[in-house]
Amino acid sequence: MTPAWAFLILATLMVVGGVALSWASAVRRKRSYEEFIVRKAKRAGGGQ
Repeated sequence: MTPAWAFLILATLMVVGGVALSWASAVRRKRSYEEFIVRKAKRAGGGQ
């Protein structure tokens, strides 16, 4: 196990973690955006 391998593994883990975090935040943002649209539509439709 050379330091180069350790660095490569660490960099890969950081990239994977960053992708997972950005994906999770995008999913959460999309869900809250959809809820906002539904709420707005209900208010516009006479509060049904």
